[in-house]
Amino acid sequence: IIEGRKLVGHAVHNDLQVLYLSHPKKQIRDTQKCKWFKQIRPHLGGLSSLKNLAKSLLGIDIQEGEHN
Repeated sequence: IIEGRKLVGHAVHNDLQVLYLSHPKKQIRDTQKCKWFKQIRPHLGGLSSLKNLAKSLLGIDIQEGEHN
């Protein structure tokens, strides 16, 4: 399903590891490692959580309560 396609997500390497999948690094777009987010929000630190990115960039709270 994902072969030959770009894979977009947050901390994608974790999902791939759990699913025992691999994907070419050049085909992955990971918001956790995106240089643009680091440049516009340096106060978030090196690897931003999706929760912090959503709050900082969109002004919304996500992942409240239980999260898996």
